[in-house]
Amino acid sequence: MDHTLVKHIEAEKKFANAVFKTFREIKFGITPCCLYDLESIIIKKELCDWQSLDCKDVKDNSHEVTNSQSGVCEIPRSSFVETSVFEQVLLTLQEIQNQVDEKDLNFKFVQATASNQWTIVHNLNKFPSVRIEDPYNNDIIGQVDYINSNALTVFFDVSVSGIAYLN
Repeated sequence: MDHTLVKHIEAEKKFANAVFKTFREIKFGITPCCLYDLESIIIKKELCDWQSLDCKDVKDNSHEVTNSQSGVCEIPRSSFVETSVFEQVLLTLQEIQNQVDEKDLNFKFVQATASNQWTIVHNLNKFPSVRIEDPYNNDIIGQVDYINSNALTVFFDVSVSGIAYLN
């Protein structure tokens, strides 16, 4: 096996272990048994990533990354990213979470006066599931009729007030 490939795999493994240890420490308060230098592990991983780039097609803003005679990528000093890979991963996860939150729209409807028919205009542009509670936080059941993807009506046997949660 190619020595540079082995080096790259080892750097990836050390990086993954360090990120996992850091995650456990932040999320659950579990301190790792042995000390590790996350910053040096990240630097080694980034160096391996830069070495494995196909330098002909890579551009960083206005700076072009070129392949030198020695086969090593020449990268202008000003083109290095200030944030660490770990921070970039966290930012990417936050962006994904925001996208998921945007897709999973929900709506809360409050019916203050008792009525046996609630008309709810939610503008979610979908046919949401409906959960209804009375003022004492007890689940109640009503007949849900969808008018369209932005409105629905709930019918009850008796007049009730409460909250409808649409998701």
